[in-house]
Amino acid sequence: MSYRTSTYDPQASTLGPPARPYNRTQWFGVFLDIVGTVVIGLYWAGRLGWIEPVLGSPAAGFLLLGAGAILVHSRRGPGRVMTSAEQRQGLWWLFGSLFVGGLIVAVIVLIGGVS
Repeated sequence: MSYRTSTYDPQASTLGPPARPYNRTQWFGVFLDIVGTVVIGLYWAGRLGWIEPVLGSPAAGFLLLGAGAILVHSRRGPGRVMTSAEQRQGLWWLFGSLFVGGLIVAVIVLIGGVS
């Protein structure tokens, strides 16, 4: 069998959402996510002039967010098939979140918050 006729699907997964209740590793991931969010918030607050700049780059915050996400998802529960109604609802949430995020970015850019 060649790779063109293979049934391998790299996106297929039988894993579901992170398993609950969270263990210590997952809670440490949540902590890293919170710290990463605070670091990014401090960077942007300094960049917008709300506080005295304390960070030159938000890279450390993004690194913490990524590490936290990996730790939270280190233990996964069993997966399940979503119904078409759940998929449709998920798409609405996705597009709605993207729209609201776009509006927030547009307002910040229009008022000159980021130079």
